[in-house]
Amino acid sequence: MTGVLPTVRDTLFDPPREILDDPRPLRRVTFGDGRLGWLVTGYDLARAVLADQRFSAANRRPLIL
Repeated sequence: MTGVLPTVRDTLFDPPREILDDPRPLRRVTFGDGRLGWLVTGYDLARAVLADQRFSAANRRPLIL
């Protein structure tokens, strides 16, 4: 199942309930503009992704307004 971002939150600084209730450390998500992405919530997996040079925050798509 794919989650949709942004999500509704109980409070501004708390993670959405659906993320807290989901035991998976990796989730496929759909952003508000329809693009797909990944949400990493597990500590060990997040450290592995951040240390892996194959992952990047570079925007390889043109910005569509």
